Amino acid sequence: YAEVHRNAGVLKALLKEIAEGRFTVYLQPKIDTYNNKLCGAEALVRYQDPEKGIVPPGKFIPYLETAGLIDFFVFEEVCRILKEWERRGVELIPVSLNFSRATLLEEQLIERMEEIIFRYGVDKRYVEIEITESIGDIEHKVIEAVGSKLRKAGFRISLDDFGADYANMSILSIMHFDEVKLDKSLIENLVGNEKNQIVVKCI
Repeated sequence: YAEVHRNAGVLKALLKEIAEGRFTVYLQPKIDTYNNKLCGAEALVRYQDPEKGIVPPGKFIPYLETAGLIDFFVFEEVCRILKEWERRGVELIPVSLNFSRATLLEEQLIERMEEIIFRYGVDKRYVEIEITESIGDIEHKVIEAVGSKLRKAGFRISLDDFGADYANMSILSIMHFDEVKLDKSLIENLVGNEKNQIVVKCI
């Protein structure tokens, strides 16, 4: 009972802060290193504290992921940005955003995504859903089912943070990913670490 009330309070506060514009979506560019051209972007959410300014994501993302609501806020913002680019005649690029475990397990996930996509009239080819490696502790059949639904609905899927904490590579055989993003622990010292070079080359 107390947990239900606590969660309701968190949800109410979160909705209020979203309405007040406390959360802002920034786009981090993705550059093709072969030709140095822009090939995509990643949507990142930041919290604007009225006193402290921009709060680092590590301070609030774990808290928000339990609510799941913030993922749909970012999803809608990405659709809004893509529609605005289209209106202005800007060349469209794929924009990725992260979905937490809680969001991926929502029963009405695809329906909610489809409703937002329809409302903005956005081409799904330009929306990429990032799934973090930490979903690997979800039952394989569930992961496969979620991935299958996303792909059938026309969304691109990216595996984020691959290689963090000695990942279980079997996840690559469970789902089809359009993109695999290596964790920074594998590439931070790539030039000076021969073992990392071997691992990255094999991947």
